[in-house]
Amino acid sequence: MSRVMPLITALIALGGVLIGAGIQHFYTLRQQNLGNLQELRANAYLNFFQGQAKLLESEETRSRGNAREAERLLSEYRLLVKDARFRIGIFGGGSVVSALSKYFGRNPSLLPCPEGWKDDADIYLAMRREAHGDVEKSKVNEADLYLLLFLCKVQPEQG
Repeated sequence: MSRVMPLITALIALGGVLIGAGIQHFYTLRQQNLGNLQELRANAYLNFFQGQAKLLESEETRSRGNAREAERLLSEYRLLVKDARFRIGIFGGGSVVSALSKYFGRNPSLLPCPEGWKDDADIYLAMRREAHGDVEKSKVNEADLYLLLFLCKVQPEQG
C-alpha cells in the first residue's frame, strides 16, 4: 500500500496538469476568436462612421453650391456604408444589426425584397454563425439582416 500511494498521487497530479493545460488551451483560443471578432467589428463600425461623415460633408458642400463635389462625396458615402452594412451584418452584434435595420428601414422608397430572399438570407446567416462561432450567440432576425444588406423590405406574405 505504501508503494501505491505515491503512484496514485503522481497520477492525480498528472491528471490535474493535463486538465489545466486543456482548459487553458481552449480559453486562449476563445479569447483569440473574440479578439478577432471585435477587430472585424470595430473596422466595420469605423467604415460606417466614415461613410456617415461623408454624407454630412456632401450635404454641407451641396448647400454651399458645389454640386459636383457633393456628388463625389455622396458616391464615397454609398461605397463606404454599403461595405460597412455587409460587414456589420456578418460580424456586428445582434442589437447593432437590429438598430441599423430599423434606421435604414425608415426609408419610404425601399422596394419589396425579391423572390427567394430567404434562401439568400440563409447564406448570410450561416456565415454569421460561422464567424461568431461559440464566442457570441447573438441572434439576428433574418428579415432585419436582409434589409440591412440589400435595403429592401420583406413583405408579410414573404416571411
